[in-house]
Amino acid sequence: MRADNPNKAYQPFVAIFFLCISTIAFIGLYVFTLFPSKWARVKAMLSVAYFLYLPARMSGAVSQFVRTPNVRSIIITHHSTAIECAILYHALNPCAIIKREALFLPFLGSICAFTQRVIWINRSGAQLRSVLRQAAEQKEGHFLLFPESTRTSFHAPVKSKSLVYFLAKQHRDLPVVPLVHNAHTSLTTTSMLPHANKKITFAFLETIEDDFSHGRTFLEKVDGALNAGKTTLPLEAPVDALPVHMLYDYMNKNVPLCVIDIRTHQELTAAKLPFAHHVEPDVLEDFCITYLESHAPSTIFALLCHHGVRTAPLTAILRKKGINACNIIGGINAWSTYIDTSLPKY
Repeated sequence: MRADNPNKAYQPFVAIFFLCISTIAFIGLYVFTLFPSKWARVKAMLSVAYFLYLPARMSGAVSQFVRTPNVRSIIITHHSTAIECAILYHALNPCAIIKREALFLPFLGSICAFTQRVIWINRSGAQLRSVLRQAAEQKEGHFLLFPESTRTSFHAPVKSKSLVYFLAKQHRDLPVVPLVHNAHTSLTTTSMLPHANKKITFAFLETIEDDFSHGRTFLEKVDGALNAGKTTLPLEAPVDALPVHMLYDYMNKNVPLCVIDIRTHQELTAAKLPFAHHVEPDVLEDFCITYLESHAPSTIFALLCHHGVRTAPLTAILRKKGINACNIIGGINAWSTYIDTSLPKY
């Protein structure tokens, strides 16, 4: 199994490189048949070109696998880019269970269609039984699942689907291993090109123990492990959005942090965080500059509003000016829901 040395995951791409060159004409016809619009064709062809370019970059894109399972397992992870999927597929050689729509994503579809054992998920009533039947026929290799589907934000709380439970129950002899990674900080916004000198860390968490008697209990364990595991990853690039559980973790770890509440005075009377600085939006930049004069230059300015809507454009403005600002996802409403339930909601 390739998991024995996953840090050499890029090696299989050498063979794929020559395979793609020999079949480029066929792929071109496939692309122009599958994608009717001109822009879709351009994106698809660029993805094919990147597919050829990937072997040269893959060795620099993967950093380390922490606690890689040495036995066949059900691996559950969060998918946000195509790159980390490609690395996982070629490092672990799993049987991936993924939505059929992914086949139409140029880069990820190429990876799945040409290099992987895949169980496609359709949107039909008998889908669950079909997937489980196909999974039962797989006698070797890991299973790889994305409980929150594909292309979801790293910061979004995970909420697993029932398929995760039924697959684990059917293969109760296989350990269920959550996997977290920080690909979202190691790749550019295109999800294709790694930042210079940035590495992706893949961390396998502790096996989830359960008797599979209650599906909801099992799924809550999976979601809790994945959401908590995210906070343990090294963030190798600044992020512009911050989930409340990560904010809470930063505060406990004494990360240089300044929480700024931009809500109105009327809103503050309804609910208030004692550690937050109330700042009017029109003087926000001046406040940050003044604050940095007496605090660490690496300070993270976490902006807070009711639901994280008003602070999103303010975060973008500050970041354009070189200030390390992030938007607290869900605002004070998320904080009162997931962190401090005693805080009044309004």
